[in-house]
Amino acid sequence: MSILLLPPSHFPTRHNNNHAACPRTRISRRRRGGCYCTSIDSSRITRTTPKKSEDVDCVVVGGGISGLCIAQALVTKHMETVPNVIVTEARERVGGNIITVERDGFLWEEGPNSFQPSDSMLTTVVDCGLKDNLVFGDPDAPRFVLWGGKLRPVPSKPTDLPFFDLMSFPGKLRAGFGALGIRPPSPGHEESVEEFVRRNLGDEVFERLIEPFCSGSEMKGEQVLVHVQKRACWGTGTSLLQVAVEVWVDMDHLWRSVVGRHAGMCGMHCSLCGLGMPYCLHHYSHGSPKCVYAGDPAKLSMKAAFGRVWNLEQSGGSIIGGAIKAIQERRGNPKPPRDPRLPKPKGQTVCSFTKGLSMLPDAISTRLGSKVKLSWKLLSVKKLDGGYTLAYETQEGLISVQAKSVIMTVPSHVASSLLRPLSAATADGLSKFYYPPVAAVSISYPKEAIRKECLIDGELRGFGQLHPRSQGVETLGTIYSSTLFPNRAPLGRVLLLNYIGGATNPGILSKTDGELVEAVDRDLRKMLINPTAKDPLALAVRVWPQAIPQFLVGHLDLLDAAKSALKNDGFEGIFLGGNYVSGVALGRCVECAYESAKEVSKFLSEQLLK
Repeated sequence: MSILLLPPSHFPTRHNNNHAACPRTRISRRRRGGCYCTSIDSSRITRTTPKKSEDVDCVVVGGGISGLCIAQALVTKHMETVPNVIVTEARERVGGNIITVERDGFLWEEGPNSFQPSDSMLTTVVDCGLKDNLVFGDPDAPRFVLWGGKLRPVPSKPTDLPFFDLMSFPGKLRAGFGALGIRPPSPGHEESVEEFVRRNLGDEVFERLIEPFCSGSEMKGEQVLVHVQKRACWGTGTSLLQVAVEVWVDMDHLWRSVVGRHAGMCGMHCSLCGLGMPYCLHHYSHGSPKCVYAGDPAKLSMKAAFGRVWNLEQSGGSIIGGAIKAIQERRGNPKPPRDPRLPKPKGQTVCSFTKGLSMLPDAISTRLGSKVKLSWKLLSVKKLDGGYTLAYETQEGLISVQAKSVIMTVPSHVASSLLRPLSAATADGLSKFYYPPVAAVSISYPKEAIRKECLIDGELRGFGQLHPRSQGVETLGTIYSSTLFPNRAPLGRVLLLNYIGGATNPGILSKTDGELVEAVDRDLRKMLINPTAKDPLALAVRVWPQAIPQFLVGHLDLLDAAKSALKNDGFEGIFLGGNYVSGVALGRCVECAYESAKEVSKFLSEQLLK
């Protein structure tokens, strides 16, 4: 079969998708999409005396969504204590892994695909002036899981429960009883996602719902297990049976929730899985409801990856017990009034912008203006009395910046290299976090290529589909991009964003773009595309060699040890940020940005009192 690959000149420019720690690097092999700095070629660095730049209160290293949102939070919320802040980015653009491409009537994403409209995300959107550019997905659109050669819809409301065929009746009973607490006790050690879910909810929930979303990717997102916020039936007259039914429905979304942290890559969240996940569930996972880890659930830590869900059992003795306790606590501690500037989404859905996700980092950068420094490659960080000196190579030559505080939002392995001269213990801890490779493959078919049994009222409808590893396909999942948001493809065409690779399939790094397109096309013809359909139009292949940080068993201990080592070695004022700290969902990166800004502001306020 021949694949219609566009000429090389039609493909988007390949960016070095990381904040490089050096001016030039030697890469041992060619990699597409995201090459991280591996070594410094000292012979290429001009040995001149650095030009001193102005002193600042805080330097944010890294211009991805985490770094930009931290800077925006400092400027909008903490101007009195942190009046002078800059963001430095090694590349010529901001946004990190957020890449939107528009060409020939198509508009597609090559990193995160969407985000859940949580209040923290909407606050960021409003603050940077993009409220009128928001677009929302259809909250009633179905989501699918491949099982037994068929795309099966996942239930989204209690009335779907008797009819969905993704699980057997015994499997549903096992999950319900487990959620009530009728299941084996905790083993007494840190459980993996697989161990926790099999013990609490049974084998079928894990194999058919959770595994695909842990292994999948972007379907780039959190929420899972319990409805505790916006369901009217959870009033004072709620019966335990009603609670059990509601909880079970949400458990079916655990697969979407585990996807809760990219699609990510600094926000790579599951715009597919996360879509339509009960809104309140979003508050029960460590990350955001739409991300996938592209990982191995046998190694992912339940506590680290889905801490809020894990906490339900710890606090209430069972998932439902924890949910009931959380409801009671929420009633006793009502939230402050909602910001009236924020739009009110209809139902549980996901969002993007009229011209794609890149509008967000671009708008924040525009608001920050001269505070954003592009093509600034950080060479070193040194301790000084009362702060730090950061040496950069820029287009104007070497520049030295003195700062009272520093926030590292670059990937952990890049931060490890930069911090090793200061704290070997911190560097060793950060070097142990694993980022598996993921490829985003954007292809288009004519509408008539979609199988008739996959159409609803003659159209392809829904958020997308996830593929469990046991079903014999290599592609992790597919987002129906042209169905999800408007104006993503020309009339008569269907645009599909596919993810392939992950922790269980690192071999994608050895494949060509054409081979990856062929693999995706071959898989889609097994369940979504007519086997005799015309070849797809391949728009782009973006390979991320180090895509999504894995929150493996022991992750939180490693992170805490790295932070403690910085403090114990005398480097207070250096903070760690980014998706390996916050969680991989785009929304969680934004939430954590506000928390990081508050932490920096508190530190600088305390320094003034000394």
